[in-house]
Amino acid sequence: MERLLEAGALDVTLESLLMKKNRPGTLVRVIAKPEDREALAQLMFAETSTLGLRIYSAERRVKERHTLEVESRTARSGLKSLRTDRTRLNTKTAGSSRARPAFP
Repeated sequence: MERLLEAGALDVTLESLLMKKNRPGTLVRVIAKPEDREALAQLMFAETSTLGLRIYSAERRVKERHTLEVESRTARSGLKSLRTDRTRLNTKTAGSSRARPAFP
């Protein structure tokens, strides 16, 4: 997982599952930019016992966000901040800001 992220993967998830004949297996899902596809596929072949990969293309939408540094009495941490859509109707938070902890 760490090597995929270091090699350019945007996100990696692992899911335990049962394969045919009730054999245990792990499903690895990798979200990556198209230009990183081949390098990540080669890394999967080199680092796992897989015999094949399924590769799907998908569109991705990302809201504009900013990272803020916040310092408290005990630690300094990052927050991801975004501005909500001002055109939403019947929403108390329309035009306001939201912030969440930024995890590495």
